[in-house]
Amino acid sequence: MSDIKPDQWYSQQTYCDFLESIETKIGKATLVVVGKNVAAAAQVHFDLDSVEKWMASAAQVYQGNHRNVPKNEGWAYKTTGPSAAILTCNEPYPDSFIRGLADGFGRRFQKDRNRLISVKFDETQPRRDNGGSMVTLIVEW
Repeated sequence: MSDIKPDQWYSQQTYCDFLESIETKIGKATLVVVGKNVAAAAQVHFDLDSVEKWMASAAQVYQGNHRNVPKNEGWAYKTTGPSAAILTCNEPYPDSFIRGLADGFGRRFQKDRNRLISVKFDETQPRRDNGGSMVTLIVEW
């Protein structure tokens, strides 16, 4: 892609292909960093001030930053404790990028800046990297 204009919309598949190229040439850790940086800069049209509020609105944030996305594509979460949740995502992006997004948004909206957020792949669930249909993350803050 060249001559990129911030106010224009571009093909999601082109971006997915670009991310997969980074993953192949540089590695998965780089995609985690890219995801964190995207989360830090993403436009969010909601009043979000906690990890819980972000997870509850993640599907809306995704829909708001993409066009022509199927309604069932995006994010969902289930609380598993006072500061823990299972977060699932079936976006077409690479798994490591999604993990970086979740970590970046979690850090962005975490109330207690003295606590670290932990975002890990749920290794008991198949990911797209290994034939699954979604990414399942364990989030603790």
